[in-house]
Amino acid sequence: MEVCVKSRRLRAPAEDGHFLVLPALEDLGLVMEENVRLRDTWQCEVLGRPLSDLAAAARRMVLKAARDYTQTYRSLNLPAVPEECSIVLGGHQPELFHPGVWFKNFVLGRVQSRFSAIAINLLIDSDAATNVAVSVPGGLVDAPSLTRVPLDRTMQTVPWEERPLLDRAAFDAFGRRASRVLRPLVPDPILERLWPLAVSRAARNEHLGLTIAQARHQLEAEWKLHTLELPQSAVCNSSEFHWFAAHLLAHLPRFWQCYNDALDAYRAAHHVRSRTHPVPDLAAVDQWLETPFWVWSRTDPQRRPLWASQRQGVLVLSDQSSWQAELAVDPETEGSAAQQQLADLAHRGVKIRTRALITTMFARLVLSDLFVHGIGGAKYDELTDMIVRRFFGLEPPRFAVATATLRLPVPRRRPSQDQLRRLRQRLRDLEFNPDRHIDTDPLPAADRQHVQHLVATKQRWLGTPKTTDNARQRHRAIVACNDGLQPHVVSLRKQWAAAADRMRRQWRSEMLLSSRTFAFCLYPEQAMRALLDQLGSDG
Repeated sequence: MEVCVKSRRLRAPAEDGHFLVLPALEDLGLVMEENVRLRDTWQCEVLGRPLSDLAAAARRMVLKAARDYTQTYRSLNLPAVPEECSIVLGGHQPELFHPGVWFKNFVLGRVQSRFSAIAINLLIDSDAATNVAVSVPGGLVDAPSLTRVPLDRTMQTVPWEERPLLDRAAFDAFGRRASRVLRPLVPDPILERLWPLAVSRAARNEHLGLTIAQARHQLEAEWKLHTLELPQSAVCNSSEFHWFAAHLLAHLPRFWQCYNDALDAYRAAHHVRSRTHPVPDLAAVDQWLETPFWVWSRTDPQRRPLWASQRQGVLVLSDQSSWQAELAVDPETEGSAAQQQLADLAHRGVKIRTRALITTMFARLVLSDLFVHGIGGAKYDELTDMIVRRFFGLEPPRFAVATATLRLPVPRRRPSQDQLRRLRQRLRDLEFNPDRHIDTDPLPAADRQHVQHLVATKQRWLGTPKTTDNARQRHRAIVACNDGLQPHVVSLRKQWAAAADRMRRQWRSEMLLSSRTFAFCLYPEQAMRALLDQLGSDG
């Protein structure tokens, strides 16, 4: 029985300007070497083809495809590397992500320059394009606000691969509008260098995500980062991917069981009760099994799970809506015919794309010598490792983790939680023990006598042991005394309530301004460069 070993607890750095790279950057060359040696020991076939042979072909494919794609919008300035070079991959959606995600791209660049590798960032364009507006902080430090500034007008949610740029005027104006909101807090954001590049790319590109990603990659070139990029959709259109996908589909009942069993083991090891975390189980309905792929088409770009059912010697594929196709695939035969059928579907506009775990499974097993995750992906890939061991019978290659924390460089007043807690306790004490806070000396004689009478009455009742017979009378008498004393603590209550309110506003302001998840382009260039200087030169 497989034992799930919990990975170390991964957290983003709490302190501003700090980063996390695991294993350490200087050790990643050794990790790549270990992964290469590990791959050489694999005795595994995918539909009659050694997995190592498929990996070699896929690495040639991804390197050529990334070179071809990248040079369509920026010049290549790659370091001299051996013909059979190491490949290090990372990936994220083509959006304006936060600096911790952007930091991964620079880690890729440092690995490339230090260890004579080629670094490729995959644009995960199979994910849904839900984020087409950016939260921009503005206002004053003591009273900040968030404004959602749109990149484009809204439309039905589709994958990034299918998301066009609809409103050029709104897109072009984004930089100006966001800068106007941001300027009171950050007068010189990266946005002011990035957005002219984005506007230029928008004139040549109809895809929103690729426009953003290409502008960001051009800016990285100005920062001497020599990585390549490639949309994940291009990977999923390759013959090597079709062969790999055909293997999973040919063995779908066993893969389905391994996937769900690994999920059960992961949840048990991590005490997870939710059936949707970290990902949902693959479902089964009648004779249909849910696969680990998405499917849509050019004419119907709504992303849906791909389902499959074995019927009379063929595998029927369906989106359980309006599309269906047959795939002649047999786990006991080689996969060239099935690979060609998947390629034919792609030529007809059918898009079969990996879901999250399979995206990194293919990237790590087939495409690269090292994959660099963020913290979220690293946690999920503990599950991927379990699936690989169960289904392929292999020890999966190691991956790296990289992230960073960058906060807006604005002066902030961090209130003390202890001070706020003490104020709340004092306000509560005014309600239940007002007698502790009343100074009777300044009071007029009549008021002083009244207060002294209430205090004495309360003390008498507090000194009276509570019984079943007197409990209600005793409680009401004490409450009545406290209520009678309230007019004499009104001024103190207002003072403390105002102080607590100020602290709460300061705390809300601090929480807003200290977020590490604002879009990277909203930070000043100097702050990001100071973070990157800690990584050392890119060469």
